[in-house]
Amino acid sequence: MIALAFAAALLATPYERAPLTHGDFVWLERPAAEDLSFSPPTAAQADEVFVLLLCEVGPDGRLARCRVETTTGRDNGEVAASLRVANKFRVASRTKAGEPTAGRKVRVPMRWMPPE
Repeated sequence: MIALAFAAALLATPYERAPLTHGDFVWLERPAAEDLSFSPPTAAQADEVFVLLLCEVGPDGRLARCRVETTTGRDNGEVAASLRVANKFRVASRTKAGEPTAGRKVRVPMRWMPPE
């Protein structure tokens, strides 16, 4: 009886597919250079910052519901800038294998370099 209840609970849980990898889909749009600008700290304060976002592909291919999965370096506004420009990314409506991308997750790596 317990096994049957456990099996029913598993069936009721929505299936979470693995995030798409960059080889699975085609980028249709990416942020322009002006979208990536923000008031960076002075070179003495700056670190290289890496931000990895996990986002959901919306019905129009735009990324939505992004969250920071990981970050390295001292954040001087790069995390907020990454989240702000995430909706500037758009992917094709189908993967290279022909599956719909809407509702799937995708990881977006962003590396911010200090000013020179």
